[in-house]
Amino acid sequence: ESEEDEILTLRPLFEETLVDPTAHELEFDFGHGLQFRLLQRPESFASQRFGTSLSCAPTERGRRTGCMVWDGAAVLSGMLAAEGRSVEHPGREVLGAWASAAGRGILELGAGEGGLPGMVASRAFGCQAILTDLEDVVPQLAENVALNSSTALVQALQWGEDAAVEWRGLHPPFGLLLAADCLYDTENVPPLVDSLCALSGPQSEALVSFDTALGRWGAYAAFEALAR
Repeated sequence: ESEEDEILTLRPLFEETLVDPTAHELEFDFGHGLQFRLLQRPESFASQRFGTSLSCAPTERGRRTGCMVWDGAAVLSGMLAAEGRSVEHPGREVLGAWASAAGRGILELGAGEGGLPGMVASRAFGCQAILTDLEDVVPQLAENVALNSSTALVQALQWGEDAAVEWRGLHPPFGLLLAADCLYDTENVPPLVDSLCALSGPQSEALVSFDTALGRWGAYAAFEALAR
């Protein structure tokens, strides 16, 4: 973790959840034409997942977290949209680097079926993006990308297995890497950090958002330790 790295704690600003976990359709309006409509599948949240190395982690074994849009994604998307609009912001000197980094390609890890931060960044900065998640998430993710007429590409990626990926359109190192609501189980943190490191470069910006209200303190601590 360099001296420029920064952790912004925004949870005190929000007393309630930002995203309705029971809705099948969500609408987001960040202003200046940054409007998005997403389909989510709350009824699939409790479905079990098999066949991936991530299924050994408790949450991923008994839940399909990717079928929902979580608050961390909404907050990160709002901050990306604000930077794209070039509005006043207390962290302007930090945020200014995001737009520059996006010009070297945007990659979202663990995009889920929504892919909101990646689509927002792509449209706000006018740059190409690749949204990634596990193979079984890709069809629904592609559906939401098409629903919003986004130019973002969709690709399957399992954390820690980046060498096996045949990239389409863009190639690592990516300039702007995004990961929202990916910190649940400590078992999943090392492969996530491995992918962030493998797919970034010295000039890259990596933005990782998570909601501390979920109380996954072990995963948060593991990420902070490995990311240094």
